[in-house]
Amino acid sequence: MTESRRTLLDTIANVAIIGVALLIGWSLIFGINDPGQRARSSRLSVPNRPLTLQGASTKGSASAPIAMVEFADFECPACRTFARDVMPSLERAYLSTGKLLFAFRHLPLDMHRNARAAAVASICAGKQKRFWEMHDQLYANERTQQWDFGTLAQSLSLVETEFTSCSEDESSRTALDKDVAMAKELGITGTPAFLIGRLQGEEVHVMEARTGAGKVEDVMAQVDRVLKAAGR
Repeated sequence: MTESRRTLLDTIANVAIIGVALLIGWSLIFGINDPGQRARSSRLSVPNRPLTLQGASTKGSASAPIAMVEFADFECPACRTFARDVMPSLERAYLSTGKLLFAFRHLPLDMHRNARAAAVASICAGKQKRFWEMHDQLYANERTQQWDFGTLAQSLSLVETEFTSCSEDESSRTALDKDVAMAKELGITGTPAFLIGRLQGEEVHVMEARTGAGKVEDVMAQVDRVLKAAGR
């Protein structure tokens, strides 16, 4: 190896070392690698006005004392984790006992190419009283690029002509865009996001907000906390 080549390699190595050192220093100063900092930045603000449930797909008793509103994306891995790992426990402990009403709203993210189509498919399944069945089927398949909405509709015994017509109808996209606009107004930019509070008629007076799928025990502890605050 020539002296000039050795000098060049030494220079490159030194620059790399300096770059790593600067990155570490920047992280220490600004908290880039601080998990707590990342968690704080992802927290949602509790809105100062009630949320309407009009147009949302709901599960549980409408007379429940509290409600949980989820903004989700069918291509979002964390949303899938919540649907698979957390939601069943909520259903057994709170929905089936009349303690909690669960509401779903759509927030398909731009990075997910099939999320909007999946949201429309679920909306159209909902028009035939099969929203939650479509919801479960969409989250059951991790290979989202292989979704076949027509086949999913058939598996749920949906009327094919009505499903196809609905999927092509502009009103379905309008309903989806209303959810997206609501999320934007609330400052929600990622999924899943949850707003939990006292239920009064078709309005939720939000008391707590959170993001991420979370662990079952943590989500249940939050629901219990809101129930207690609501006097239940």
